[in-house]
Amino acid sequence: MAGYSETEETKGQRRGPQEIDAYQGPVSRIPRFWRNNPVLWFATCEAVFSTSKVTSSTVKFQLLIPNIDQEVLIHVQDLITDPLKQTYENLKARLLQTYGESENLRIKRLSEENPLGDQTPSQLLRRMQQLAGDCVNAEFTEHYG
Repeated sequence: MAGYSETEETKGQRRGPQEIDAYQGPVSRIPRFWRNNPVLWFATCEAVFSTSKVTSSTVKFQLLIPNIDQEVLIHVQDLITDPLKQTYENLKARLLQTYGESENLRIKRLSEENPLGDQTPSQLLRRMQQLAGDCVNAEFTEHYG
């Protein structure tokens, strides 16, 4: 996104010189969208934004769009074409809603697909917590962790 001057404004948001310089770095480190694990993809992108000092919601949105396949972009077309909806938060919410696992599916996988096998009990617990998401509370973790 070269070519921005430090006085350029987008939607009333002034960009500082550090943020402008940081735009070029994160683009190459943002992976293609992971349909099978959008939660982890967003966590990865947020780590890139943090280390690159990108804080603008609009800029985050703009940096992510090129890393999302056309088949996925169809689900967020209204966000892309309406400048008032072009925020990172809107994009994240829609993609998580569309591609994230439902709570019922996570619970089903939790109960059916987790034999101990070669895992240690702590590895199994971490995997079960990952699948359960918010379904496992701190009391469960303290008792079984």
